[in-house]
Amino acid sequence: MRSIAAVLSFSLWAFSALGQDYPTRPVRIVIPLSPGGTTDVPGRIIAQKLSETLGQQFFVENRAGAGGTIGTDYVAKAKPDGYTLLLAIDGTLVMNPFLYSKLSYDPFKDFEPIALIADIPSVLEAAGGRSGKDPHADHRHARAMGRHRGL
Repeated sequence: MRSIAAVLSFSLWAFSALGQDYPTRPVRIVIPLSPGGTTDVPGRIIAQKLSETLGQQFFVENRAGAGGTIGTDYVAKAKPDGYTLLLAIDGTLVMNPFLYSKLSYDPFKDFEPIALIADIPSVLEAAGGRSGKDPHADHRHARAMGRHRGL
């Protein structure tokens, strides 16, 4: 929660740079993934806090599909007035250009970053094979295998 509070403080500062009259109408935050996921939950918390602080409604709209490209494309084609925002993950802006030969958006030209709101760690795991009785031993084994393979 401390990191979300820090992000909100930075976000409010960033939004104030848009002008003193912003926002004068509701602001859509597009999340290009399904509701309830690791992007949706912080997005809804941020939308609520921005609404309370700035006195205008910020609302989340999930536009999932095609690895995040549907919602991301929607925001890329929106009027660049600050009333349609994208809450993106690394997949939509970093990985998708390598996964899809043609994207309808350019992650470098079509978006302006506002704030980094979360740093969500990911874990590489494998199925079974270990006892599961000693998670520390399993972790040490995984690290040793990674070092052995040059990871």
